[in-house]
Amino acid sequence: MDLHRLRQEFDAWAHQYDATVTEAEWGFERYDEILDRVVELAAVPPGGRVLDLGTGTGNLAGRFLDRGVEVTGVDLSQKMLQRAKAKYPTLETVEGHFEDLSRVRGLYDAIVSSYALHHIPDERKARVLQHLQRFLKPGGRIVIADYAFQNVQHREQVRAELLASGREHWWREIEQEYYADLAYLFELLCDSPCEVQREQWTPFVWILTLIPQPTR
Repeated sequence: MDLHRLRQEFDAWAHQYDATVTEAEWGFERYDEILDRVVELAAVPPGGRVLDLGTGTGNLAGRFLDRGVEVTGVDLSQKMLQRAKAKYPTLETVEGHFEDLSRVRGLYDAIVSSYALHHIPDERKARVLQHLQRFLKPGGRIVIADYAFQNVQHREQVRAELLASGREHWWREIEQEYYADLAYLFELLCDSPCEVQREQWTPFVWILTLIPQPTR
C-alpha cells in the first residue's frame, strides 16, 4: 500500500466521492442498503462508541451519529475528513489508517469499515483484523463491508465474465487493488479466537462480522 499515492488519490476524489457512489455504473451497487446493514449488524445502542476506519466523507459514520452513537472516523485523507466533518460536525476525526491507529484512544462497542480494507493484501488484512480486537470493549464486534471473492475460482469466474462482456477496464481496476480471497483470509484467521460470519450482497461485495470469543 503506497500511502502517499492513496492519500493523493483520495484527496483528489473527496469533492466528488458522494456523487460517485450514487451515480457509479459499477462497484457501488446497493450501497445504501449495505451501509444500513453494517449499522444493523454492529448493533450499537445510543450512547455507544464506534470506530469507523476509512470513514471517507462520513456516509457510514453519519448513520451511527443519527442513532445517537458516538463515532470516531479515521482516514488517511485530510480532504475526506474535512468533507466528513462538514457534513457531520459531531464526528470526531482522526488522521490514520488500518495499520496506524496511534492517534486512536479508548475502547469501542464496534469497529466498522466500508469499501476500504481492499487496499492492503490478505496477509496484512488478517493481522489488522486480529490487532483491531484490542480496541473492542467486551462483547464488541468488527463489521466490514468490502470487495472480495469467495475463493480463487470465484475470482476467475468474475474475470471471465468481465472480459467476455467487454468490460476489461473494470477488471484492470480490480487488479490494481487487493480484493480479499475469503477462503484464504479465513484460513489466516483460523487461529484467532473469534466467530466469523459473512453475507454476500453483490457479485463481489461482502459483509464480514467478526465476534471475538472469550479465551479459555
